[in-house]
Amino acid sequence: MIPADILHRPPFQQTDDDALSAAASMVECFDYFAALLSPLNAAFSAAMDACHVQHDDPLRVAGLALAADIDGGIGAGRDNAYHNSRHFCEVLLSTVAVAALAGLTQREKALVHLAALVHDFHHDGQANDTPYRLEKLAVEKTRPYLQRAGMSPPEQEIVSSLILATEIDTGVMFARHCHAENDAALRLMPPNVQTELALLEQDPRVALQAMVLSEADILPSVGLTIPHADIVSTRLEEEWGKALSPQSKIDFIDHFVDELKVAAFFMPNVYAIRQHLLAKLPVTAERKQ
Repeated sequence: MIPADILHRPPFQQTDDDALSAAASMVECFDYFAALLSPLNAAFSAAMDACHVQHDDPLRVAGLALAADIDGGIGAGRDNAYHNSRHFCEVLLSTVAVAALAGLTQREKALVHLAALVHDFHHDGQANDTPYRLEKLAVEKTRPYLQRAGMSPPEQEIVSSLILATEIDTGVMFARHCHAENDAALRLMPPNVQTELALLEQDPRVALQAMVLSEADILPSVGLTIPHADIVSTRLEEEWGKALSPQSKIDFIDHFVDELKVAAFFMPNVYAIRQHLLAKLPVTAERKQ
């Protein structure tokens, strides 16, 4: 049974709390769902309730079928220390907070939550060796569920585009360009991105949804609490089989996070985590300020 008040605090509802208090509540929420027997089923159901999606809606039907399979171990990354069902759940819950900040409609929120649920579906724990390899795999494995549930083709394409936009090297940057309505966005990206993510360039609302998902994807690692950021780093180190230096994590923040856009509310936490990492650098090292 989900506590009655859990939908009335972050990540499901924005409050007047400061960024750190909101982040602490979100981490508490992550831990609550992680302890359940079927965490993704519970979290996705709660997210659908929060945006008033009917029980017979194809979007909800598809998501619950996916959540049940992931909770059962299918495509759940059980051999991965980081890209696993816990990460899926943390990103799903983070999208609820970021979507509220972005002012999405209820339907837009629901689509983002569904994409968050499956953005790393069947992740194999390895990095992309070709562009969009893992994101295309997630799309491929997700599509049959959407089709069986009877989701409309346009909504299926939105979900696919959102998943592809989480590709860290170019997908996220492309979403940012489109969200900023940069007319040169397509010229700045490789040809394969032009084809796969054209919907973001064509529809600014889809670009906004992509921003919500891409920022929610990195929020648990760099935008919540310092202890949670350290836990996420440990999971990544275990999955990749190598230590991550404080400088490498600072570089990630500086290069990939920069300034959160729709999730700017959480930037004080990003700054605090960056300072925490700076303090870990050797005294003799040249510290980036």
